[in-house]
Amino acid sequence: MGLFDEPSRGQGFGTEALALLVGWLFGKAGATRVQAATPPENAAMRRVLDKLGFAAERALKDGRTDFVLYAVTPGRWQPLR
Repeated sequence: MGLFDEPSRGQGFGTEALALLVGWLFGKAGATRVQAATPPENAAMRRVLDKLGFAAERALKDGRTDFVLYAVTPGRWQPLR
């Protein structure tokens, strides 16, 4: 079973991985802002971003593909507990 296989979905692995990455970016790399983009129909990713304190900022278009741009700053960051 792989990370992207259907049985692995909904287990929190992606949330935990993104939380670890963003925590490292703010804590060790000195980032002052982290951005992420996802298609508007990717409800699972949008829930993860919301849960971690990211805010939707604007819609983007790359060719024929639509995205929603999210961003978070250290003050809005919500690490997992």
